Amino acid sequence: MALILVTLLLLTAAAAKQVGDPCSHEEKGVPGTCTLVPDCPAAVADLEKDSRPQLCGFQPATHRAIVCCPGQQEDVSQREQVGSVARRMCQQYAAAANRNKYCRAQNLASPPEVQQLIVNGQPALPKEFPHMALLGYGPPDSVVYSCGGSLISERWVLTAAHCVSHPQKGMVTQVLLGDLDRSSDEDDARPQVVRVGEPVRHPDFKAKLRYHDIALVPLLQPAVISEYVRPACLYADRIAPETNVTVSGWGVIDFTETDLNPVLLKAKLHVVALPECSRSYVASTTTAGSKIPRGLLDHQMCAGSRKGSDACQGDSGGPLQVFTEQNPYCMQHVVGVVSIGNFCGTKDPGVYTRVGFYTQWIEKTVWPNSKVVYRGPDMNATESVPDP
Repeated sequence: MALILVTLLLLTAAAAKQVGDPCSHEEKGVPGTCTLVPDCPAAVADLEKDSRPQLCGFQPATHRAIVCCPGQQEDVSQREQVGSVARRMCQQYAAAANRNKYCRAQNLASPPEVQQLIVNGQPALPKEFPHMALLGYGPPDSVVYSCGGSLISERWVLTAAHCVSHPQKGMVTQVLLGDLDRSSDEDDARPQVVRVGEPVRHPDFKAKLRYHDIALVPLLQPAVISEYVRPACLYADRIAPETNVTVSGWGVIDFTETDLNPVLLKAKLHVVALPECSRSYVASTTTAGSKIPRGLLDHQMCAGSRKGSDACQGDSGGPLQVFTEQNPYCMQHVVGVVSIGNFCGTKDPGVYTRVGFYTQWIEKTVWPNSKVVYRGPDMNATESVPDP
């Protein structure tokens, strides 16, 4: 990847086009449009194969590469704005966090005692993952929790499509927000239980498979925003981050366990390239592999750890995330959604739904008509965002 980026930089002198300009794709012999790399599936596929996309130029302010995207001339104005709503909302959530001093910087240093959590992880800090949600199934007096999720607006939770129903309890009925240790009332937490409406699965999801394993769950009442409960940002780029990522959840700590862990747990992972990851998911040899019979596709990503840190049962639907302390201020960005894996705690990477491939679908569902309103503490203004 680094070599490709260096090559792109060396070509800047001959390239002067900007986003939205027409171009002609020389290799494919078709017209195209100059587009940012994450917004061009063909360019993303080229980079993942260590092949160089055709360059148009670079954005003057950000120096991000602009490539000739084949067959992308139609509806340029709409496509340019994919991700703009999510980024605008991210800035609003960050501004509220800054104004109210809500920041809890992420700390993944080793704890004083070695603990086996989230499979070779460690306990989350109070307020460290204020977007974390736990999905509950059945009536309130006998609710069963078995999947995670991420609060991405006051009224919507992002999760996995296979998590919207429970094999015995039926459809998800409520979400738990703002908790840390579910077995204690003495922890530094402010739990909220919110009833939910009808979930929205991605239209391409098939129940027996794990492709397009992503869904949105609407809250019947808006979450009360505070330092304990606030939305995360979407990681809108289709290219996975090169930094370490973090998975979090209340899942079991061993593949043989059945009960969720009472404590919110976290583990640091690294992104694993799809070709390398694919070796662990051959359809004929693993149960997980049988759910992805076409192999891993570009809307999926993998993350793992040499020491076997991993998500496990009960973590499905939860976030794989990266954290920024500044620009935007103190925000977790959801990169992936926990989808499927082999036996927990092995060195096989886990498979996640890549959020960046679904940004437009999420934006149109969560912020329809592009009228977005955030009324967290000290934020009373209504802001209209251009139609994505």
